[in-house]
Amino acid sequence: MRSGQSQDDIKGEKQMQPILLYGLVALGYAGLTLATWRHLQLAPQAMALNPAQRLRVMRAILFVCLILQAYLLHEQIFTEQGFRFGFSTALAATFWLGSVFYWLESSRFPVQSMGLLLHPLSVLTAGLPCFFAAPLNQHMLGALSIWLKGHIVIALGAYGLFTIAAMHAVFMLLLMHTLHHVQQPRSSAGSFLQRVALSMPPLMALERILFRLLLAGLILLSLTLGSGMFFAEQLFGRPLKFDHKTLFSVLAWLNFAGLLLGHYGFGWRGRRALYYTLAGFGLLLLAYVGSRFVLEVLLQRF
Repeated sequence: MRSGQSQDDIKGEKQMQPILLYGLVALGYAGLTLATWRHLQLAPQAMALNPAQRLRVMRAILFVCLILQAYLLHEQIFTEQGFRFGFSTALAATFWLGSVFYWLESSRFPVQSMGLLLHPLSVLTAGLPCFFAAPLNQHMLGALSIWLKGHIVIALGAYGLFTIAAMHAVFMLLLMHTLHHVQQPRSSAGSFLQRVALSMPPLMALERILFRLLLAGLILLSLTLGSGMFFAEQLFGRPLKFDHKTLFSVLAWLNFAGLLLGHYGFGWRGRRALYYTLAGFGLLLLAYVGSRFVLEVLLQRF
């Protein structure tokens, strides 16, 4: 301890550090939102950097934000006192994983337009753990084994894949709308939306990406449900605790399994597949984020 510095001062400094880091991460996502908007809005000759250089800079900034947020999430979830995971960390982790997959995809496909939706959501969710502290899970104080961490990582991976799949579905609907309304836009907003849609990869390529994401997400969700049953038996003494989280998770699994069966078995595609994707993503959000929000914020029960 430095001379003349009290324990309270040191504790206050430690509490300020994550708040400043959360602010820096949110500022980075906000800057990426503006940079993506300008990238799509302005002509190449109006920018200081050429398009390829701009994208490299944006990907580098996003990488730094992801690393910082990963550190913050780890410190928030796996604490010295035990396991903390509430609706705020679940929501922040969901969109963090979505941003990770977006960063990976952006190296191979021109999907920067999705940043207009993903980055603002990351701004809103990144700092939520500062305002809504996750409760300490008393059942898991002595159970933080590598297997439990693996279960959490798999679950978050499934959430991240389905988040990006939902982003794909939104932009595929936008692209379909643009292709069916090819007349001259009547407003600057319409012109911008048309430019956003046309900057995306071809519709068939997006559809292939979408179903690869859904298949990988369903595999991870199946592993999540299976490993969750195992840990429920270890922690609660029964194979499956039937609650809102379990109900909505199973409904989401049935939704995505039915969609993939319909696609590969009966050729389902187009708007039907996109609506199923968005419905399944909504069920997943309700599975944990929604139920924890009701318990922690509305009912004040931890």
